[in-house]
Amino acid sequence: MKIFQIIALVISAMLLTSLISQTSDPIPEHETFTIQSELLGETRTINVWTPMSYKVEATELPIMYMLDGGVQEDFPHLVATVDSLIASKKIKP
Repeated sequence: MKIFQIIALVISAMLLTSLISQTSDPIPEHETFTIQSELLGETRTINVWTPMSYKVEATELPIMYMLDGGVQEDFPHLVATVDSLIASKKIKP
């Protein structure tokens, strides 16, 4: 499966999940840090989630970047969708 198909599948699943869900998803276990943006003149918050296989094996994994999706917004939905797709072996971690 090509990367664009995987991204389209993840985004579609994320949108469907957020439409179906009437309650907010719990915030997934993740790391948060901040960086100071000189260009924007403000502090930016970075949230990083890694699949369980990374925590166990510490292997190299592909990276997906999501812009402007904080923990009170789309981040929990995206993590839940990606984690579900990994668990069902539809995508690699």
